[in-house]
Amino acid sequence: MDLLTALFHPALTEVTKEASINEGRKRVDIRYTNIARSGFFSWVASHYPAPYIYVECKNYASDPENPEVDQLAGRFSRERGRVGLLVCRKVTNRDLLAKRCADVGKAGNGFIIYLDDSDLREMVTCAVDGIRIDDSEPMGFGVLKSRFNELVQ
Repeated sequence: MDLLTALFHPALTEVTKEASINEGRKRVDIRYTNIARSGFFSWVASHYPAPYIYVECKNYASDPENPEVDQLAGRFSRERGRVGLLVCRKVTNRDLLAKRCADVGKAGNGFIIYLDDSDLREMVTCAVDGIRIDDSEPMGFGVLKSRFNELVQ
């Protein structure tokens, strides 16, 4: 949570760990308020409902499967937003996970972008080099946008 908050600030704020939804009957690992004025989160909010960005974190030895993807999709709504991040340790079959995430969008249920440790490492390197994740050049927008493109093609 701390790493994501540092990477996505100031675009995503008001971080809430284990945020309750549906009057407390469900929880999401992390919820951010999307106040982006530029970069990927601004772009996505200008095209799709994204007042909040939901994050599910999976510390699994294997790739996330349909139940994990569906869990995050189940947190979306018209009011809360339909964009989220599925963060996991390592993805061995990126093509399959991309298809699972794309299935959610094709069904009209929202957009799930997966990120693994290698993606986060790359984002941290860019941040250290002074390239902000919420800027449109070159890395932050690029990784998030390219993953998003996989969902809509």
